[in-house]
Amino acid sequence: MITSKATVVQHVRATRSDRTGLFLSGICAALLACGGENGNAPSQSPRCARDVLEADLEATPMSGVAVDDSGELNLESGRTYVVSSTYGAPVPGSDGAPVTEQYLELFSAVQVQLQQQPGLLAMQLASSEGCASGRTLAIWESEEAMYDFVISPAHAAAMAAAGQVLKPGYGVTHWSATKRSEMNFDQAVRELAKK
Repeated sequence: MITSKATVVQHVRATRSDRTGLFLSGICAALLACGGENGNAPSQSPRCARDVLEADLEATPMSGVAVDDSGELNLESGRTYVVSSTYGAPVPGSDGAPVTEQYLELFSAVQVQLQQQPGLLAMQLASSEGCASGRTLAIWESEEAMYDFVISPAHAAAMAAAGQVLKPGYGVTHWSATKRSEMNFDQAVRELAKK
């Protein structure tokens, strides 16, 4: 298990139902992929992969402390921020459930952690019904703030279980950005393609 920021830095460098359930499962997949090893198996479809933006990707509005009431992202001009993004598709649960029980337990704990995480400025979630996948985009005040979340107990548990609750091919990345145009899912796909 990853227990320190230094270990995380070394590690980083060297998730069928109705539409609502599928959206949730896609979001769960994306959140749990964050920080784990990138899967190596090819996806079932070339259009459903971490380095291809899904044609039917549906994103929630950006939310967080740096988002105003109109939904606009308000960041200090000229400042560098850390942006992280994940991609994942959950392993289905038994009897046609979109995700496993373990997956839901892990996601619930990660959700609670995110709601209280210092340094998280904004977040956006997205899912694809066609690919049964999800993506996250998070904007952090610093790399240290991002790694504080990565090593949190809830997230560390999710990372440890990622290979059990997500299909192969999941991915995670982060990059530095100063412009709003560098903080979106298009850029995330480009960054994931580098992995």
